[in-house]
Amino acid sequence: MPNKHSPVLFPLVDYFGNLPDAIPEPQFEYKLPARQWSAEPVGLTPLEQASVGEPLVSIITLNWNGGGVLRDFLASFRRVSFKHAYEIILLDHGSSDGSLDIAKAFSDLPLRVIERGGNYSFSASNNFGARLARGKYLVFANNDLVMLHDCLAPMLSHLASEDVGVVGLKLLEPLRHDAERWNYITHHQGVLFQGNGVLAGTTKRYYVPMEQGERLSADLAATYHVPAVTGALMMCRARDFEALGGFNEGYFYGMEDVDLCLGMTVGLGKKVVCDTTAVALHNRSATRESKLQVSEREKMYNARIHAGNRSLYVSRFARQITRQILKSLVAGENFWREGPLRVGFVVTEATMATFAGDFFTAVELADSMRRLFGWETVFVPLRTFNLPGVDVLVVMRHDYPIQKVSEANPGLVTVAWARNRVDQWVTAPYFDAYQLIFCSSRKAVDYVKEHTGRHSVVLPIATNARRFRPLPPVSYHASDVTFTGSFWRDNREAIDLQDLSSLPYQFAMYGQGWGEHEKWRHNWRGAVPYTHMPEIYASAKIVLDDSHPVTREWNSLNSRVFDAIGCGRLVLTNCSGGVAELFPDLLPTFSTAEELQLLLQRYLNAPEEREALAAKLHAEVLAHHTYDNRAVTFREELARFVNGSLRFAIKIGVPNAEEREAWGDYHFALGIKRALERQGHFARIDILPDWDGGLTAGDDVNIVLRGLSQFQPQPTSINLMWLISHPDDVTLSECQRYDHVFVASVPYAERLAGRLGDRVSPLLQCTDPELFYPDPDSSLGVKDVVFVGNSRGQRREVVQYALDSGLDFDVYGGMWENMLPASRIKAKHIPNRELRRYYSTAKVVLNDHWPDMRSEGFVSNRIYDAAACGAVLVTDEMEACRALFGDAVSYYDSVESLHSTVEGLLQDAEVCRQRGIAFSEQIRREHTFDQRVAEILAQVRVLDGMC
Repeated sequence: MPNKHSPVLFPLVDYFGNLPDAIPEPQFEYKLPARQWSAEPVGLTPLEQASVGEPLVSIITLNWNGGGVLRDFLASFRRVSFKHAYEIILLDHGSSDGSLDIAKAFSDLPLRVIERGGNYSFSASNNFGARLARGKYLVFANNDLVMLHDCLAPMLSHLASEDVGVVGLKLLEPLRHDAERWNYITHHQGVLFQGNGVLAGTTKRYYVPMEQGERLSADLAATYHVPAVTGALMMCRARDFEALGGFNEGYFYGMEDVDLCLGMTVGLGKKVVCDTTAVALHNRSATRESKLQVSEREKMYNARIHAGNRSLYVSRFARQITRQILKSLVAGENFWREGPLRVGFVVTEATMATFAGDFFTAVELADSMRRLFGWETVFVPLRTFNLPGVDVLVVMRHDYPIQKVSEANPGLVTVAWARNRVDQWVTAPYFDAYQLIFCSSRKAVDYVKEHTGRHSVVLPIATNARRFRPLPPVSYHASDVTFTGSFWRDNREAIDLQDLSSLPYQFAMYGQGWGEHEKWRHNWRGAVPYTHMPEIYASAKIVLDDSHPVTREWNSLNSRVFDAIGCGRLVLTNCSGGVAELFPDLLPTFSTAEELQLLLQRYLNAPEEREALAAKLHAEVLAHHTYDNRAVTFREELARFVNGSLRFAIKIGVPNAEEREAWGDYHFALGIKRALERQGHFARIDILPDWDGGLTAGDDVNIVLRGLSQFQPQPTSINLMWLISHPDDVTLSECQRYDHVFVASVPYAERLAGRLGDRVSPLLQCTDPELFYPDPDSSLGVKDVVFVGNSRGQRREVVQYALDSGLDFDVYGGMWENMLPASRIKAKHIPNRELRRYYSTAKVVLNDHWPDMRSEGFVSNRIYDAAACGAVLVTDEMEACRALFGDAVSYYDSVESLHSTVEGLLQDAEVCRQRGIAFSEQIRREHTFDQRVAEILAQVRVLDGMC
């Protein structure tokens, strides 16, 4: 069913015709519901009773110069007879408009007036009132309400069940229609969330709470299970309120009610309900008018306070809400927000007039998603990057610059569907930005795994069995053999294998470009719309499939194979690899002219055999190869991802993509990424230009490898810093902005923890044993003594000492040209995947530390990588290194000691080899990325409880 409450926004295209409703008339009326909402059953447990003479319900109301509405509020309690005993606690905030005199006029009510003398926050004053309350049930009620009936009784009935924690009700707002008449609109039937909040100074979106008014799907009288209800009038148990610590006093007149409801759900595991049989009048307009009359200094809703409220809410709940919304939408629920999951398909052209097949493939899968799951689907033209309201983006083209996307909903899931050109997919600049990867064949899945290490899922093209089905033949489309496909000046191999002179048959062609083809123009019947394809296939005896090399080399069967079989026709194809995967020993294939001619002769002359085989294939397609099948697979994988995986962004300070291979931080980030993926999570590496881009919409956790650039932690994610080098560049105040700081130095972590507490913990550097292991190669010509590292325009101590001592050594690294003799510089760069062979082949690997790293105990990553390869290491004297590795590493503290240490090691080669083997085993046993990531995930569990 299309969702009429979420209009598709330009420039997205909704082929299925989703249009917004007209704005309803501003009046209170009930309409026939589009679907029925079942009322929550009321529990049978009796209400907790008050002591004799005590009120059961305490109604807490705040007032500040609200005399005009306060009179109506109190007067309504005189007019309504309430079943249960209650008290009203009126907390006055220093009113100067006669409010206290008005309250005195209602001394016949069970009213207590508390003069507070100042305008306290909503949270603080309600918490104060709750401490004074005598009732077992608390009602927080605005002073601009009017009671229309005993709304407390139905609300109380829900609290008979311990599963329910907070109860709200329907609120009507009066609207002045003319001078003599008033009418009403429903402004509250619960609170849902919309993804249009934007963090200040960024483009990053988050879900904000929005009151729900008129709902076309609402029952006349029902109870809704909702995420939150407004604090204008809400009820809860006093003991539950106390257990939560009351309203969070970090807010000031905004978001307190939503925070309490979310706390009730997350903290106590209780539901929030809104009972629309209970109704009250909420004169919001009068309250707003009074706020406009106060001075600028006294305004409660100024921008600074509003921003502070939103910031606190975002830091407490935004990421949990984003995940919960996505999970519920994938499951087909819309508890958290109005409107279903919205899936966008990036296609070449978003029009039925296109001849690009990716659009029609997307349309058919989208149709199944809408019909089976109620999802909303839209189509994104290739050069469109604004994605308003999109939850899941399925990209059909390898050349789509996904890093440019913006305005998608929080939690955006990015999906690649590689149906061809898989080699170009995996080398696309932002392929790692795709969180889910689908491929059209097992061969493609294996290729992706081999070349990227990423897991992907087989999702072939299929057919829409509702469109492509057996139909009566159409005379003017009748043929013996039919081909549908265009001619773009490239030879169609299967077509040219035909020899109509030796085996005459009626051959028909449909598609673009054939009208001028010298050989086949006489067989061409024109280009036809996609919607005419079923009758064309149904009118042929055999459909010929010519698989283009970009699909054939990946075992990817064309859509015409599935569609023609869906119409009950036999297909002959030259994609033998695809047939072996999907239709083994069933669908006929050919690769030569002779094979094709034999197949045509056989099946044209044996109609019973042809029809029998077509029927078998048709049954196979209906059972396993429809878009309904593919939609189910898609949802299963999507659900597995959103329910079981966290999304990590690893932030590194590399200035551009061209330089990343030369940065050690990039390769360190790759090690983290691979380890997280082995744990079933998604990880993306963001270089500096991508830190705040649209792809960050779905990130659960940021891991910042602190370099020269500071990252601004985002409250919509968990923010972790891993301080692996240059501690002098990082201030205490910067560390305080992170949820947790890992430090690659035990002594420095202990010092920071003394200031920041358990927000800091040590997490040493490490290595990737899949890349770094003993692998010597004598053909490399590596000298006995090597140093691998860049100069960064500064002299490196160990290199200078080695020069001064006369050691024979080589240097591999950049920016050494003006500092060393050319004969010493062996290469400017060694690819990281090759580095182990150099470490393994050298007899001694030199190392040093930048001064701040040495003094603060940050052990160089080079030691971990080289040691994992069995290298013998010599490094500068460093207490932290000795404490960590002892005599497994050799040390120097002068030119002379470096020379003597190295020479001694070279003279005792066997002892060095054995020491290197033992050190390698220690590193691979205790200091790998898998072990470090396990510690990171343990900390994320503490912070979030979601992995």
